[in-house]
Amino acid sequence: MKLSIFMVKNRQILPLLQEYLLIFPTIGPLGPRQVGKTTLVKNLNLDKDSIYIDLEKASDRAKLMDVELFIKAFWFS
Repeated sequence: MKLSIFMVKNRQILPLLQEYLLIFPTIGPLGPRQVGKTTLVKNLNLDKDSIYIDLEKASDRAKLMDVELFIKAFWFS
């Protein structure tokens, strides 16, 4: 079992998400509340240039008001 701030089951989907991150610039886990989406993402081995956006936070939703501007600022800075 992997230890971190959270006790997390060794999820079979982690290696798949790691592979997707090599192919796609973004991933967006979707699902019902309280199923472990945030815990799953926080247990990915993300590099220092990665960002995490929580769409339940108004401040993070505001960042995406102009998605094109956000992407240009992040990827081309």
